[in-house]
Amino acid sequence: MKKTLILVLILLFEPFRTAQSASQNLSAHEVIDQQGEPCEALPPSAAQVLADWQPDNIDTLDMEKRPKIVTGGLFLTANVSNYIVNKNESTHRFSSNMKVGMDFGAFLDFYVVNHFAIQTQLIFTAEQNRFIDANAQSNLLWSLGLEIPVYFLGRYGNSRKGWFDFGGGPFTHFTVASNLGNYDNSGEIIEEKTENSLIEQELESFYTLHTNHSGIAATLGYEFPFGLQILLGYRVSLSDILSYYHNNEEAAVQIYPQRITLGVGYHFR
Repeated sequence: MKKTLILVLILLFEPFRTAQSASQNLSAHEVIDQQGEPCEALPPSAAQVLADWQPDNIDTLDMEKRPKIVTGGLFLTANVSNYIVNKNESTHRFSSNMKVGMDFGAFLDFYVVNHFAIQTQLIFTAEQNRFIDANAQSNLLWSLGLEIPVYFLGRYGNSRKGWFDFGGGPFTHFTVASNLGNYDNSGEIIEEKTENSLIEQELESFYTLHTNHSGIAATLGYEFPFGLQILLGYRVSLSDILSYYHNNEEAAVQIYPQRITLGVGYHFR
């Protein structure tokens, strides 16, 4: 009976003794402590691989500190703007020189995939330029408007070290107020183009004004880890805002707004 009891006890404790013996025979290269730190016996190459996978060393734009899906911010920029003048007849003297204005706006940033985002903005803009008309008169033109661009952005870098934004997209502009329609003292420089005026030839020359326009925009910026941005932008309209008709010829002159901006912003993320 005693022999049987001793045999049963040996059979019960044998697996635990075998596991303990195997654990003691593990190579030092296979041992990692409870804090996840490699032991001193690891080769330098293996230790470096483990160090690279520590959370503090991973690209935070790609891993656990990935930006939120939707973020926003504000910006303030100075601008210089003028008109690109498309002249079909060299006899008409039109030109436009850049003057300084200002933009203020807000944006929403939509994270899509790593290193790519879509950004939409709402901008309150004040523009001015020096315009030389067909009579060689110099006039200071100004306009106030609302603008909505949509950018498709490439993003190089990460939120821990900062990143570059670059891209472009369409925009549309709505003029709120402007002196473009009455920069001449005659008070009749802007005339609606009607069938009667064309048939009866009452006007030797007249203008048609389009207050809203659309085009393409480009942007380049750098964002610091704490959210401050440095922004550079360019916009050019693909639709004209004013057409000059001479002797009832179709669009003897067309002008297209363009604007260059430089300023700062802040990204809440």
